[in-house]
Amino acid sequence: MRRAKEEELFVQLVLKLGVSRARKLVKMVADDSRRERHNERERPKLQKKRAGPKLRRGFAAMDPARVREISSLGGRAAHAWGTAHEYSAREASVAGREGGLAAARAKKRKEIR
Repeated sequence: MRRAKEEELFVQLVLKLGVSRARKLVKMVADDSRRERHNERERPKLQKKRAGPKLRRGFAAMDPARVREISSLGGRAAHAWGTAHEYSAREASVAGREGGLAAARAKKRKEIR
């Protein structure tokens, strides 16, 4: 009975979306449900691992002033070596435009799927 209902739903999807989009949608839903079942199975294991307090290491464990000091030294060293780069207003404008166009293309691709 369930199989017949699934087939009927798939036929309706094909009529509305077309064969390839209907298949993609069905595959996406199946993958999501499979992933969710996997996550439900793994969740208790993850909770056991994170039972203790979270250890902070590296920059996360340092005082913010000390982190700023170290970062400042890195910036000064890069300028001294000549490897640092400061964007001009023109370069920043071009980079921002390219990023906006890339985001728009990605959004458009996502809507098509």
